[in-house]
Formats: sequence, structure tokens, C-alpha cells
Amino acid sequence: MVSTLVIFSPSRTLQPSQIKTSAPSDRNFGILKEHSVGTTHDNREVTKFADIIFLACKPYQIQDVAKEISADLSTERHLVVSCAAGLPMINLESVSILNLIRLAHTYS
Repeated sequence: MVSTLVIFSPSRTLQPSQIKTSAPSDRNFGILKEHSVGTTHDNREVTKFADIIFLACKPYQIQDVAKEISADLSTERHLVVSCAAGLPMINLESVSILNLIRLAHTYS
């Protein structure tokens, strides 16, 4: 699955050690590793690590990623932010992601 999750724990000052990202290959990890950002190929690992989760993948991948991580999400702990363009909220709500924010780019 081709996807990326960028995840961090909230604090007043965010340190690289508080950020973890996931992707299927190491191709985009170089610069992140240079800055001591955690990397993995396991989306569930980053979900267990973080309180705030950014789903930053292609719209056609988002439901698979959401299904993969949904068992590890807690409504008391997690906030999920979808960055996928053109994807209705109902697509993510159908896989039990309740604390969800959708970022949308608007053109003026």
C-alpha cells in the first residue's frame, strides 16, 4: 500500500523525537532521518505512538489506511486529520474514525 502517515504528539514545543512518519518505502525518509524524525513502514506503529494523526495519502488510499489503523484509535486519545482532497467525510466515518477533521484547500 502506498501511503504516508505523519504523526506527532502535541506539546508547546514539538521536537523531532515527537514526530513519526510511515511510508511503504524508504524513498522519502532521507531528509526526515537527517532531522531525527522517526520513520517506519508500519501505519499501526505510528498510530500507537501519536495523539494527533495526519492522513496524508492519495484519496484512493485513504480508506485502506483508515481501516488499517482504526482498531488502534481511541476516541479519548486520538484526533485524526485527513489531508486527502475531494474525499467525503462519510468515507472515513464508515471505518469508525470519529474524532476527524478534514483539511480542504479552497480556491478564491
